[in-house]
Amino acid sequence: MIKKRWFILLALLLVISVGVNVYQYQAHQDDLVEAKSTDLTAIRGLMTELAIRIGDEDASAEEIEALAFSLNRLTSDLSSSEHLYPGDTRDYDFYQKTGRTLMMFVNNNDVTEMSIQQRDVIFQTIMSGVGSKDSDFIEQQLAGYSDTK
Repeated sequence: MIKKRWFILLALLLVISVGVNVYQYQAHQDDLVEAKSTDLTAIRGLMTELAIRIGDEDASAEEIEALAFSLNRLTSDLSSSEHLYPGDTRDYDFYQKTGRTLMMFVNNNDVTEMSIQQRDVIFQTIMSGVGSKDSDFIEQQLAGYSDTK
């Protein structure tokens, strides 16, 4: 009789523990979705700032390289933690590929030595690709542009 009571008590504690864990996960799921949204907004903002700096004739090479590195690092961190975020993760590949493409372009080309017209075309290419979330477009345009340098 005593073993049966302990068994019932342990089963009841297990059910309560599972219930508390499910409640905590659901309560934090909204926080995780908000954090994911904030991270993606930061990445889009950093991509936009990089494009603006590339198009700005007063921007320094160090400034552009630092932004490209930060973008690449941020997209890499996001990609490695995608399992932590609930919901859709389709955009992660776009952000990671675009971050790598922009980092390689900045490292392989001296953007500050290009004419303002060339820099404006690069700015428009990046912004167009970011708007349509087309990393292949950005990669193709920048690769073709690098060949004509």
